Amino acid sequence: MGEICSAMVIKVEWVVALAILATIGLSFNLKFQDTAEKLKNNSKELEFDNMVLTEVNSTAVVSQAFAKSGKQENGILTLEHITYKKLGENEIIANKGIYTKDNIILKGDVKIIQKGGFVYTTQEALYNPKSKTFTSPTPFVATMGENKFSGAKLDYDMQKEEAKSQKVHAIIFSEEKK
Repeated sequence: MGEICSAMVIKVEWVVALAILATIGLSFNLKFQDTAEKLKNNSKELEFDNMVLTEVNSTAVVSQAFAKSGKQENGILTLEHITYKKLGENEIIANKGIYTKDNIILKGDVKIIQKGGFVYTTQEALYNPKSKTFTSPTPFVATMGENKFSGAKLDYDMQKEEAKSQKVHAIIFSEEKK
């Protein structure tokens, strides 16, 4: 009878061990399926905080971009509190930047600071890095020292340094000749 009891004990241990393994396997399977389902429904490809991108050539730093936070969803990169500096040239600042295929949509306290001291401010703008054009469909203010002009909208070619606007109001100070 002692042999029968020890054989039953072994079988019960195996049953318990198999039950534990089956439970663990089932819980992992359910967890992975849940995670896979969440990933399938989530279109986020990238998310980050306090980002710095530095563009360099073979001799020096060319430009830097800073963002407090950002994410990429469905191929569209959205950055919060951005600053872009093309060293020795321009600086672009905005509360939000949305990078699409060819353009950067800037929103909220948009500012362009040029190397000569010209500063453009507006609330919304579209920047095309390839053509180096800056378009603001909202009212803007541009200043250089004490000189100031404003308008209803702005089309600015940063390469040619030519601006076109509508409903312009200007205050311009000229130097006195000696």
